[in-house]
Amino acid sequence: MARGKRKTTSVEVLPPEDKEVSETLTADEKKDLTRCERVIRGGWETFVEVGKALAAIQQQRLYREKYRSFEGYCRDRWQYGKAHAHRLIGAAEVVDHLSPIGDGLPLPLNESQVRPLIGLDAEDQVKAWKAAVEQAAGKSVTARVVRQAAEEFAGTKGRRLRKAARRKRQIAAVALEAVESALAALAEKDLERTQAKLEKLREFLSEEK
Repeated sequence: MARGKRKTTSVEVLPPEDKEVSETLTADEKKDLTRCERVIRGGWETFVEVGKALAAIQQQRLYREKYRSFEGYCRDRWQYGKAHAHRLIGAAEVVDHLSPIGDGLPLPLNESQVRPLIGLDAEDQVKAWKAAVEQAAGKSVTARVVRQAAEEFAGTKGRRLRKAARRKRQIAAVALEAVESALAALAEKDLERTQAKLEKLREFLSEEK
């Protein structure tokens, strides 16, 4: 009995999801990409410049000629995970906020000192860094000291957000009650009371701006 021929199927080889040519960069964009990658290649010690270079590549989408996403570019080109790349970008932004403070205060020397400040408001970043420098009392400002200082301001921010959320719910409750009262007056065809309720609501919302 003759054996049947094995059925063959063609397999389409696709490029990795995040490494696909999609758009051609302009000459100026290629120069920007080369400049940014030269900075990144310089190493960890220049973390601020590295963060700024990564931010430029992300914002201008300079990775798009060979990669579908910024995360894929970082992973394949630099072996940076998504979280690490964004930490570097965030660290560079923090140092930008700290740079104008003056007062003879030292600036962070490495990314680990800056990491606890990422996520705070710019004003709180400055306050937390000042508090960390004061707490260090002339000694090295360690990441632990910065984290302790930042936790206080992170808690303050959380309280502000919760307070704002409560106030928002209060405003919504007052507005809903006023609208329901106005609708009830309108249903009774009491236009004068309807107008009074709406005027009162408008006055209340104007004060909350």
